[in-house]
Amino acid sequence: MRADDPFTAFVAHARLHGVEACVYVSLREHNALGADAQMQLRDAYLGALHVHMQARRALAELHDAFDDDGIPWLVIKGAALAHVAYSRTDLRSYTDVDVVVAPAAFPDAVRALERAGHTILDQNWRAIRNEMNGQVHARLATGVTIDLHWNLINHAYLRQTFPIDTMPLLERSRVVTVGDTPIRTLSAADTLVHLALHTCLSGGDRLIWLKDVEQVLLHDQPAWPEAIDRAREWNAVVALATVLETTRSTLGVAVPRDARRALASSWWRALVRATDRANPVEAATGAASPAQMLRRAIRGTERATVVNGARHLYRSMRGSARLVPSMAGNAPDAPESVLYPSGDAGDRDAYLRAVAATR
Repeated sequence: MRADDPFTAFVAHARLHGVEACVYVSLREHNALGADAQMQLRDAYLGALHVHMQARRALAELHDAFDDDGIPWLVIKGAALAHVAYSRTDLRSYTDVDVVVAPAAFPDAVRALERAGHTILDQNWRAIRNEMNGQVHARLATGVTIDLHWNLINHAYLRQTFPIDTMPLLERSRVVTVGDTPIRTLSAADTLVHLALHTCLSGGDRLIWLKDVEQVLLHDQPAWPEAIDRAREWNAVVALATVLETTRSTLGVAVPRDARRALASSWWRALVRATDRANPVEAATGAASPAQMLRRAIRGTERATVVNGARHLYRSMRGSARLVPSMAGNAPDAPESVLYPSGDAGDRDAYLRAVAATR
């Protein structure tokens, strides 16, 4: 199997975009595929399926750790979407499990994980406390990584722009059974708007994020008035409009015209389509592009987004732009990383107390 084999690059690209399972199911019996190509696709699919099976066990472990202590929690993103949105659970690839708990219960959740023999990975408690991160990372005894959130938005400055209260999310949540374990996940409206906001803030340049939105629209579509109201409540109207427009043009999924018009002006929708044509999501490699910058610049209004994007474009030309704080990094030897040892038990306790007091 040569490293320069075009199909090797194709499989690597599918993995980059998180759609290796979908590609395998679609192409595994294609007559044009040789034995090597079929093996590469199968291996990619089996790797994704292995993570999915591990996640089932992880959710059972979390159920045991949290429910015994009466900690309210729910699961978001990949592990939940595989069951509420996709027609087959094996189609949704993911690498970790995202969990949300009530802020007041966050310290109890951290301690419950540690009592059960799991490990909190983050060590940079001084920076985490100063930044008031909306999540910490943990590794379960079985090796599965989880992101333990107390807010859907990790960075404090973005929480000021997109005000999402965690408690209503829990109150509106619904139950889905994963294996033999009943878990809670976001309501249909919360799911769609959160997917759109997460996609934009992450750059929107991976097909799996659009696939999630497509599958929600096909199999778990909320009532449009409720979804639009939620987007307005979270100041995420532009984010929802942008991702719906990109998903519609990229994957061909239908979005009601009335909903599109209610969310964005015609010039904004045209701008999104133009940047998508110039920088197709399916061709993205992770490198910066105007389409990626537009999505990362998303704010509460179209005008605020344009101003924010122009500001960062100017700063990028000067070599000083940083749309996402460096705390997002995870290199343990980088002082700005959450994994870098800094601070002490006092910083950790202060952070947990501050989270518990969050309204």
